[in-house]
Amino acid sequence: MFVQRLRKLLTSVPSITVVGLLSAYLLVGFLLLPAVLKWQLESQLADRGHVMRVGDVRFDPLRLRLEVDQLALADAQGEAMFGFDHLMVDLEWRGIVDGAWTIADSILLAPSVRFDRARDGSHNFSALLAQFQSDTPEQPDDEPGATMPALRVARVVLANGNLEWLDRMLEQPRV
Repeated sequence: MFVQRLRKLLTSVPSITVVGLLSAYLLVGFLLLPAVLKWQLESQLADRGHVMRVGDVRFDPLRLRLEVDQLALADAQGEAMFGFDHLMVDLEWRGIVDGAWTIADSILLAPSVRFDRARDGSHNFSALLAQFQSDTPEQPDDEPGATMPALRVARVVLANGNLEWLDRMLEQPRV
């Protein structure tokens, strides 16, 4: 009797639908999302004349944890701009209910930033930022519901960072 009820429950349309949706969510989260994220990071910046290399991308859809290894961004001349050895961001499910991005834990290991400001005030990130700003569609400020969701960060670990700052505006011109 119990076995028949269980079999009927497990073979019902709602049960099969739930199992199918859960399986699709797990496949997309574990396999598809990391591959698409890596491909988009590399291709979007290549289209803008920069080079991005991404080592390994992992996403755990059950814990909402994203991990990225060995990311490096360089300009068109091959000069390093930004990079890190490891990034881990752990989102909380609670953020969905609260309507706020809630980061429970984040770790950034060995970040490296090279900031080079030219005499005219532009810097090595200027061209890339201008390209992204030109891609952003204009939205009226008075549009209802156009606010960004809140961001809550509980814990941040930043270790072994390196910042290289070159400011050519401070250099005295040679005569």
